[in-house]
Amino acid sequence: MKTALRILEPIFLVLAVAWALIVVFVGGAGQGDFLTHSFALITLLVLGFLPYVIVAGILRYLRARLPVEEKDLRGEKISNILVALGGIALVLTAALSFALPVAQKDIARINTGDCQSDYYLRVSEKTGPSHGYYYENGALSFFLNGRAQATVDNPDLDTFTCYESSDTDWSRFASDKNKVYFEGETIRNAEPATFSLLTGNYSKDGDSVFYATTTLDGADPQTFNVHASTRYGMDVNSVFFFGKKILGADVASFELINNDSRPYEYRDFAKDKSRVYYQGEVIDGLNPSVFSQGGTVSGRVVANQGGDDQVVLQGNYLIWRNGLLRIADPSTLEYIGLGIFRDSQELYSMGSISKHYETGFDVADLNPAESISLLYSPDGAAEYLLNGNKVYALVSEMSLPWLELVEGADAASFKLLTNGYAKDKNNIFFDDKKLEGASVADFTTKEVLDDRLTLGFSEEKVYWRNLLLEGIEPSSLRTESGGTIIRDDDTVWFSSGNCHFGNYRKGSIEEIPNYTPPC
Repeated sequence: MKTALRILEPIFLVLAVAWALIVVFVGGAGQGDFLTHSFALITLLVLGFLPYVIVAGILRYLRARLPVEEKDLRGEKISNILVALGGIALVLTAALSFALPVAQKDIARINTGDCQSDYYLRVSEKTGPSHGYYYENGALSFFLNGRAQATVDNPDLDTFTCYESSDTDWSRFASDKNKVYFEGETIRNAEPATFSLLTGNYSKDGDSVFYATTTLDGADPQTFNVHASTRYGMDVNSVFFFGKKILGADVASFELINNDSRPYEYRDFAKDKSRVYYQGEVIDGLNPSVFSQGGTVSGRVVANQGGDDQVVLQGNYLIWRNGLLRIADPSTLEYIGLGIFRDSQELYSMGSISKHYETGFDVADLNPAESISLLYSPDGAAEYLLNGNKVYALVSEMSLPWLELVEGADAASFKLLTNGYAKDKNNIFFDDKKLEGASVADFTTKEVLDDRLTLGFSEEKVYWRNLLLEGIEPSSLRTESGGTIIRDDDTVWFSSGNCHFGNYRKGSIEEIPNYTPPC
């Protein structure tokens, strides 16, 4: 018996090691995030070795404590217990070895299938989701811009499925055999078996209509429909905007207003036989007859952005594209330019009318009580705005334009020169910056490199924009490397801009052979 026990213990050790190898090489082939996968592997390894460790410890303890004559009898019992525990361990490990690949397969399907957008964010060495559903760290979550927004409550991974969206390239809706989800949140009372998507955030099942996770009270799923390019939904009884019921809307005469050539224009407008609606709210003072089907609105055209892209004044409202803005005094409204309107009381911008028109400035920075005028370059682009005794430069560096106050400028004598330069009675300016040391009396500009590079000259000084190219003599000035080098016989300035003239820095003549242009 002693010999049998000595042999039995290493046999179980060999089985435990074999089990460990199976877990690592077979279970390791599954896909999933690192933490979840590693946790599963470690759990199975522990379960595989646990019977051996416990039984071997008990066996050695008992053998050391029992009298010699009792060891054979009790050793037989211990041997039986060891075999029983070994059998239980083998059954457990076999069941778990089957469950692990199945779970990992479901995780891989969710993380790399239709639940994800095609774009992934990489943080350190870990690849994760940009938008959509993703399983990691033991939880299934909905991600937006790489950040988890909500964790799905107790999902069934085996039946978890994402729905293809018509207006995004990632899935916001998903379901399993028990529940339906929107952006990770449970849609209460939604039935997965009959659930289907409509347009936007609208969906339905056999009994109800939903907007995001909200059940629309009284909505009829059999007759409910959503216009493809609007946020309005309606059935035989009611009209909804963004899931909110529009009280008092006449369903029989209710119609949407869209521009046929640009379907997203006027998409927040609708009308019935007696009222006009904007974003689900009644617009007092607008007659439904001013809108014709096909996306035109009658009224006084106060600004034209080209073709039929017009800003229209109708009643007390400015209407443009999908935007609406109430005007205080329509009879005095005028268009100044640069997307700015004024009446006798206020200033307005096209950015306030519609988010389609964006600028980096706010008309609230301007004084409506003072005069406002614009200075235009020869090609028709607005470069400066004069507001009373203040001067603003319209600055744009490959982004939305914004207004920058020109400090110290005299509005009364301010004049536009060429290529972004301007002057008043005291100073020369480029955009909102003053040219230090430049003289108003003799300042000139010169275009070089086939008019692709403009430099300023004053009193033997050379400027690129507002930067004084110190040390350059105008009489011996020349350019090299496509204008990325500006130099004379003794001094050189190198461009460090990104594929264009700019960010010049002073260097030495000796650097020229080793200089690499930005492009």
